Amino acid sequence: MAGIVDARLPEILATQKTQTWSRSRNPGTAALYDRVRELKNAGHTQLQMCERLDAQKWPLPDLVAWRDLTWRAAFLSPKYNGAVKKWLSKITSVTSQTLSESPQPAQFTGHRLLPRVTLRFHSC
Repeated sequence: MAGIVDARLPEILATQKTQTWSRSRNPGTAALYDRVRELKNAGHTQLQMCERLDAQKWPLPDLVAWRDLTWRAAFLSPKYNGAVKKWLSKITSVTSQTLSESPQPAQFTGHRLLPRVTLRFHSC
């Protein structure tokens, strides 16, 4: 039975279509990421970045909760401040040093295991 299932697996996988969607494929979003990287590399604070993005009429990212506000208004809003900060901080600035570094695999530190305890009950 397993042989029959295994024999048809490549055929089934070949007919399946995978659907991928990425926000970075949107040219506007990719350009926005590049602009935020430029502002980070220039040493601007997040508030200054928001002000410059507003002044240059940069559109908001796709699917953000603060889409009815400007960059600066969303940053100063108590409700959306954390979301704007997170969005801006997740875009890493690209430097020549980060380009030359290859990503290192995560180091497994292991888990600390407790010693096995055997309980013995003695009847009285």
